[in-house]
Amino acid sequence: MIRSVIVFVLSNYSLALLLLGLIVGAIAALSGARDRAAIVEAFFASYLLCALGLAFLYNFVMHVFFQETASRFIGWQPSPFETEVGIASLDVVRRGGRWR
Repeated sequence: MIRSVIVFVLSNYSLALLLLGLIVGAIAALSGARDRAAIVEAFFASYLLCALGLAFLYNFVMHVFFQETASRFIGWQPSPFETEVGIASLDVVRRGGRWR
C-alpha cells in the first residue's frame, strides 16, 4: 500500500503538490484567517510554494541527479539538455518565481 502511494505521488508529482498546496492552504485558512483576503492569500501562498516552488525543485533534482530515469520516463535520450532543464528549474526557484 505504501509503495503504491509513493509511486503514485512520484509519478504524478504535479497533482500531488497541488493537493498538498490546497491542504496547507486550508489548514492556514482555518487556523486564524477570517476575512476573505486573508483566506485567498493563504491559499495562493501555499499554491505558489507547493505547486510551483516544490515542483521546480523536484524538476531540478530529477533532471540533474536522475537523468537516466527522467529521460526514460519522458521518452528522451539522455543528453546535456537534461542538465540544462534542471538548472533552469533551480534558477526559477532561486529567483522566487521571477523570470528576470
